[in-house]
Amino acid sequence: MVYSPAPMPSYFLIRISREKEIQQKQKIGSIIIPETQTFMMYNVQAGEIVGIGKKAADYFPEAKIGDTLLCHHFVQGLNEHEAREDHLIHQDETYNYYVVTCFDFHRKSNETYGIWDGEKIIPNKDYIFLEVPTKDDPKSPDEYINSALKQSHGGILTFANWTESRETKAEKMQRLKREIQELSKSGAQKPHIAQGIKEKEFELERLSLDLNNKSYQRYVVAAFNPDLINSFPGLEVGGHIYALNIAAQTEIDFMNKKYIVTKTNYIGCA
Repeated sequence: MVYSPAPMPSYFLIRISREKEIQQKQKIGSIIIPETQTFMMYNVQAGEIVGIGKKAADYFPEAKIGDTLLCHHFVQGLNEHEAREDHLIHQDETYNYYVVTCFDFHRKSNETYGIWDGEKIIPNKDYIFLEVPTKDDPKSPDEYINSALKQSHGGILTFANWTESRETKAEKMQRLKREIQELSKSGAQKPHIAQGIKEKEFELERLSLDLNNKSYQRYVVAAFNPDLINSFPGLEVGGHIYALNIAAQTEIDFMNKKYIVTKTNYIGCA
């Protein structure tokens, strides 16, 4: 029997397999990793819709019972204990049941990216799905390694053009701040500790500048809500659009494919 009480007006109610959550959050291939080390990177961001609030139905009429809701990784949270604060409202042996906001209201953000109706992705009118930019792969593994590496004057090899999501960079900045605080407690007057603090502060500044480097960049459209055609006539899947780069850092992995999800108010032009 499906647990499906009527959610509050501004919410969807979805269910996600508990076994799938555990498998996805705690394993990469055959490697088992603790949840505390994944920072919600492997959260399940898709669940079956089992209830729709009245305002949610009005705001996102394309979403139907039985469709798959695509949502923010905050819904599942770091773990079940944290999720119970705002989202996880019920459990049975098979499923976890979550409430998900459909639009911004009061102090809550829109957590609904879109839906999968069994044939196609239909984004929420607040979001657009973009293709993740890809680079041409070299012909052989050796060529790939050689093209990806760069060598410093001291002979140290590092990866060139390595990109990280905005959320990963923000989490790394928080970790660096904590490490600087811990080092400061150990005695900043000691030369080796002072040097360590200096190096971490330099990395922190670099990340901050990187996060705040704003420009509009060209992306390929993967999916959009029909309402968006009113603002951008001629918009089509496979076509191009310009979006603010710092607002196009969030990714979602669905059906073995990654998409960039960005809010439509960060689109510059089509």
